[in-house]
Amino acid sequence: MPGNPKECRQHAGNCRRLASESLTVSGRNTFLNLADHWERLAAELENAELFIKAMQEIKPPIAAE
Repeated sequence: MPGNPKECRQHAGNCRRLASESLTVSGRNTFLNLADHWERLAAELENAELFIKAMQEIKPPIAAE
């Protein structure tokens, strides 16, 4: 599955660092919003991984012949 929650959280951390270094309020807010989006993407990827794993564990019923 494309996407890695760990990498997304690293990007979020980088955005938070850049926000703390930003010289303007708008720059800070932009980086904080980006960090929030990266965090949400990480959570969505984790949920998708769990869903895929659960679906793979479901065995289809054996059809009666």
